[in-house]
Amino acid sequence: MERITQFLKEPQKVSMLLAVLFFGGILFSAYQLFTLTSKLTGGSYDATFVTVALTFVIGVLAIHQAFRIRREVVVFKEKQTTDAQEQATKAEQAFTIDLNTFKNDIKNEKGIKAWQVGLNSLCQLLQAGQGALYQVKSAGKTKTAELTAGFALLLAEGKNASYQSGEGLIGQVVASGKSIYLDELPEGYQQQIVSGLGKAAPKYIFISALKKENETKAILEIATFAHLPEQVRKQAEEMATLLIDKI
Repeated sequence: MERITQFLKEPQKVSMLLAVLFFGGILFSAYQLFTLTSKLTGGSYDATFVTVALTFVIGVLAIHQAFRIRREVVVFKEKQTTDAQEQATKAEQAFTIDLNTFKNDIKNEKGIKAWQVGLNSLCQLLQAGQGALYQVKSAGKTKTAELTAGFALLLAEGKNASYQSGEGLIGQVVASGKSIYLDELPEGYQQQIVSGLGKAAPKYIFISALKKENETKAILEIATFAHLPEQVRKQAEEMATLLIDKI
């Protein structure tokens, strides 16, 4: 009795049993219908009626059980999705970077070295795969962002390390003064992150305009494999802005 009770608690097994009985009922019903003529002649057709009726009932139960299992699976998957989203939200809220660590790293540094030390510290705090700092210089009406510090940055021979206003993603940020955060790399973006596992294109790019007195003085570029929550991007921008006065 206990085994039967346990069996009935497993909807997938019950559904399979009903399906087998339904299929068997169909076969037996087909046989009964095939021999129906002779049974009608002999005045005996009770077995045929009972068989067809039972097959119909089993079929209805099998369909009902199948829909029940399907609903349970859908509810389970929806719960999994909701739980995953909640966990991701909690992880984002918990993800923060330590301003004091960053300040301690750069407090005794000046000039270009301060930018390099600051970029290294920031990339490590963000667990970034790659990073760069560009100093924005003006020549008349032309603004140019020149690479000043790099983290895990590989430049091909002859590759341009400066961008004029409006040129590429860096130049767009120079021109607009607005930050860019991309979760899809634009066509032609060739930068790759190199690790012990080889080379791979980053999944997320954060490019921020670092300003002083409402004027863009530098550009921060961060490439990561993991999503950077909005509050973390703001923290990174505020930290990197501290480097402007170091040069």
